[in-house]
Amino acid sequence: MWERMLGTVIGAIISLIFSHFFPSQTAQLIIMLVANSLTYATTKYTITAIYITCSSLAMNMLIQGADDTLFLYRILYTVAGILVAVLASFLIFPTRNKDELHNLLGNLLEIDQMILQQVHNIALGKQNIRLDRDLILTSYLISGKIQAHRQAASS
Repeated sequence: MWERMLGTVIGAIISLIFSHFFPSQTAQLIIMLVANSLTYATTKYTITAIYITCSSLAMNMLIQGADDTLFLYRILYTVAGILVAVLASFLIFPTRNKDELHNLLGNLLEIDQMILQQVHNIALGKQNIRLDRDLILTSYLISGKIQAHRQAASS
């Protein structure tokens, strides 16, 4: 969320500067095309938000003409959207990261216990050497989800 707000503010400032130095429709079209192209050249969300903001504001200037309030509206709408999203996540859709993490850990322990039982059976000669691939894959996927939850909780 904060990356989007920061990217929008920076993008609006850059667009405002560009609109003053390059006010022609041709220049705005070029800014829009370059920003659209650069949107896919980064993996950082803040940078992507900057490019998207530059592109959308250039497109709006092509349609409506240069208007400094356009930049302010873009920032205000983004901040309002972030506030609505934050309120909705706390009031309407509260995340229960701790509960989800607890369930995932319980599932992982059960699957790991089944894998250990298979390894034990293989060691005793009661089972072929082949382990159940589905158990290993599920264990791997759950471990990835647990790691994602831990990263989300730490940020």
